[in-house]
Amino acid sequence: MRNFNFHIGVSKLANEMVGLATRTRVRSKLLNKTQYLSPVSFKTCIRSLVNERHDMDFEVSRHNSDFRELNLSLNENSELFASQHAFLGNAEDALKKQALFPRTEKRIRRISQLFEKDKLSVHLSICSQVDFLCDALNPEQQYSLSASQVQSLSWVELLKRIRNGNPEAEIIVWDFERPTVVTISFLALLTNCEPEQLRKLLGGQITQTISSYTTKYKPQFRNDTEAALDELYGLDLSLLEEFSGEHENVHFISEEKVPDDFKL
Repeated sequence: MRNFNFHIGVSKLANEMVGLATRTRVRSKLLNKTQYLSPVSFKTCIRSLVNERHDMDFEVSRHNSDFRELNLSLNENSELFASQHAFLGNAEDALKKQALFPRTEKRIRRISQLFEKDKLSVHLSICSQVDFLCDALNPEQQYSLSASQVQSLSWVELLKRIRNGNPEAEIIVWDFERPTVVTISFLALLTNCEPEQLRKLLGGQITQTISSYTTKYKPQFRNDTEAALDELYGLDLSLLEEFSGEHENVHFISEEKVPDDFKL
């Protein structure tokens, strides 16, 4: 059975790190043991299937579409990976819905059905809710979120819905609030590359990319909104640790679980 490691976001920084590892000039040195399902192939052959409104249309399309040819072209004996930071939805819609990424279960179920012969591992990269909203909100404006809006941004609740989409899939949650700690481990597991090789080829680029992200302007929040978001993130971290301990196919990668040799 082929392993399919699929990064579904939501951290844009994590997706940037995958971009570093899949650039043409380093791909040949790194990706000799696995196949990369590129964003172009994903958009062309998979996205519309995942987004089909009705299950019947999905079943018809999956057997009569570009995906069938793509699937036939993939090597069954070589591991596969992909990264789509907005697979579950756009950050811009986060505050417009009653639930974060309301189509989560359907999209996870659909990708599982498309790659039903593979062993699916879903990689969820998270960050603080404040950093997540940097991609959705204008830094020149001020925002005030209601208690229900804040609660809707819970990562542990999102994790539960991911698991509902496929209870059998392995789920790995990466805390990208500490990117220098988790990036090498994240890329190594996702791409099936040796950590030391990743560090040697990409270490400088990784730290430079992280540095550019830490200088981003953050949105301004009124009242106690930012404090409420920080409190939610702290609670999420505790609950993610607890949830992973209760389910053997769910893993939360915290700083303490990453070997020192893998840290930058």
